[in-house]
Formats: sequence, structure tokens, C-alpha cells
Amino acid sequence: MSEDLKKSAKEWFKKATDVATETATAIKSEYDGSELKKNVDEKLKETEKVLDDLGVTEKASEISSYTSDQFDKVSGSKILELVEERLSKQDSYNDLLAEKLDEALNRVSELEKKLGSK
Repeated sequence: MSEDLKKSAKEWFKKATDVATETATAIKSEYDGSELKKNVDEKLKETEKVLDDLGVTEKASEISSYTSDQFDKVSGSKILELVEERLSKQDSYNDLLAEKLDEALNRVSELEKKLGSK
């Protein structure tokens, strides 16, 4: 009986989901072609134009950029970026130094062999 109940519940949820999806699709289609949407879109454009004309959009963008920069400083992300960059350079230098040291030691070893054999 438990399996029947699970199966029944799953079927009911699927039907409910299908009905909800159909309803949402129908509402969206109705709204997309409605006078209400046209009015909302028109008012939105008018509002955007007023904000642009007053310079609010530009100032908001500047404030957002400044805030983002300040947050980066506070969070340490810029410092972390610099540290990672320097660590990467240091790794390159270390690799180069290790390579040059290995070459020098090999030359010393060859010279010691030549001097020791005479």
C-alpha cells in the first residue's frame, strides 16, 4: 500500500506541476500581448530617460565602481592579487637559479674530474 501511495503522490505532483506550468505559460503569453505590459515598458523607458538626463545613472555607476574598489581594498583581493603575481615571479626566478646552479655544479664536477685524473 505504501508503494501505491508513493506512486499516486508522484502522479498527483506531476499533474500539479504540468497544470502550474501551463497556467504560468498562459499568463505570460497574455501579459506579453497586453496593454499593461506596453504601459509598464513605456513608463520604464520614461523613467530611465529622466534618470539619465539628471545624471543619476552615471553617478550610480561611479558610486558602484568606487564601492567595488573600496571593497576590494578592504577584502584584500588586490593585495592577494599582487602577492600571487610576485610569488609567480619568484617561482620563475627560483627555477632559473636552480637551473644555473645545476649547470655550475656540473661544470665544477667535470673540472674536478679532469684535475683529479692528472
